[in-house]
Amino acid sequence: MTEIEDKNDRSDTDAKPLDMSDEHESLFWEMMTSPGSKLYQKCYARISTFDKKLRKIGNVFEHSMRKAFIEVLQDENIR
Repeated sequence: MTEIEDKNDRSDTDAKPLDMSDEHESLFWEMMTSPGSKLYQKCYARISTFDKKLRKIGNVFEHSMRKAFIEVLQDENIR
């Protein structure tokens, strides 16, 4: 296995929590386009100050928001 394939291996434990159903994926993007929503604010409050400063670097910010989104869903048992 090459180094690139190894990094893309879905068995990595960090990758598993970010897997979402199509329904959750749709809800995530709806939330991302509504920064005034309660769900967005809950997720935004969970990410680090450093990640908030990286808001203009889409991938880092999106990853942090995605992780927070999953945590909020789990905390609130939204399915």
